[in-house]
Amino acid sequence: MNSLETILMFAVIAFGVPHGAADLYLGRTLLKNWPWPLYLGLYILLVGLVYLAWHFSLQWAFPAFMLVSAWHFGETDFQKKSGAKQALGGLLHIVFLLAVHLQEWKSLSSNALASVLPSDSFIPWIGMICTLAWVVFLMIHNKTPRVFLLLGISMLGILLPFFVHFTLYFLIWHTPHSALAVWKTIRNFNRTFLLSVSFITLSAWTMFALAWNWFPQHEKMVGLLGLLAALTLPHALLFHLLFKRLKT
Repeated sequence: MNSLETILMFAVIAFGVPHGAADLYLGRTLLKNWPWPLYLGLYILLVGLVYLAWHFSLQWAFPAFMLVSAWHFGETDFQKKSGAKQALGGLLHIVFLLAVHLQEWKSLSSNALASVLPSDSFIPWIGMICTLAWVVFLMIHNKTPRVFLLLGISMLGILLPFFVHFTLYFLIWHTPHSALAVWKTIRNFNRTFLLSVSFITLSAWTMFALAWNWFPQHEKMVGLLGLLAALTLPHALLFHLLFKRLKT
């Protein structure tokens, strides 16, 4: 990874970790009948299992990470749609994000990750088809004025490096949607909430910093993505419970 790619990767981590830092507090709000040690233990267990799967079976863990991300994006970004439309929207978006940056992914990735990506001859066709599918979905299934913001981010992102594209999406679109959902559930950002968010943010940043120093240069990209994948699964599960509560 060169200097620019390193900065962009840490930008994603810098914004991504606080985005999910309310998980511990949110879980206690949603799962009031669960003993705290049980909840915390299961959360840590899920993180550990995902990371082990990423380390020992990347060819299965990477597609699974993409599917979990698609599910989470669909639920967060299209909250007022049916479950099927949320799933389709999330899947189309994650496929679009990957498809228009496949060549970049292959150049950034280790041999293990590159092996699960399409060959170079298919990349331009995949990018065009996925872009068209994503645009059609947005225009049909999200007719609010804000859809043009997401469409603009998507089209601009085609011209930008992946991490710039993803950071724009994360900051401008996805994070405000998630923050609003958390606000509707918690409504009281008290001292306990702030301490919880600070603790998980600093802990995760420390973990990423240690991992950055530990991974060899050619494995840094895959290693950091593995940590993001490990944090994504419990985060997506908690937000699934949150959106179910908001619908009732």
